[in-house]
Amino acid sequence: MNRDEVNRTIIFDEVVSITKIPTNQIIELKYCQYLVDTENRSVCTNIKGYFCNAFREDDAQNRTEANSQGYFDEDPVWKSLVEHEYLHSLISELLYDRPSLVLETESGGKFHPSWLRYQEEALVIGVQYLLNHDENRDELWTTTFKLVFENSDLKIIGVDWLVDQCKFRIADLWSRIEKDSQI
Repeated sequence: MNRDEVNRTIIFDEVVSITKIPTNQIIELKYCQYLVDTENRSVCTNIKGYFCNAFREDDAQNRTEANSQGYFDEDPVWKSLVEHEYLHSLISELLYDRPSLVLETESGGKFHPSWLRYQEEALVIGVQYLLNHDENRDELWTTTFKLVFENSDLKIIGVDWLVDQCKFRIADLWSRIEKDSQI
């Protein structure tokens, strides 16, 4: 492990200890650790010692974007952020058996071509939309997903399977966050 890798690991450990984030708010996925910091309203993905931090201002533009994806509860920007960043890693794991290309590139861990990152981004935004809009599933499949799936090396399993897997894992994520917030 080189000096930069050691420093990145120390930074992640310090973030966890300084903010007193319960260890069960660090979600272990196959290729990364996903940290949810409810106090600072941010998330951090650790991919092999490279970190991708995410935060969104709760402003009119971000609320409009969150609402367009179907988030209308009392805190739509926060909920959209947590789910969006988590879905990058989850979808990449479920469909490709690899880390998120978007987060890996943004963290400086490894560069991936923009067309691959746009494909992943389309999948994440599409799944976010479907998690909140069951009634438009067929329409979204014919526009976004069909195009993405036809031009990739995906293990075709169907959009219903993907959305159901994501719903289950997102529900588990929120139950852990809510439980930890009560401590």
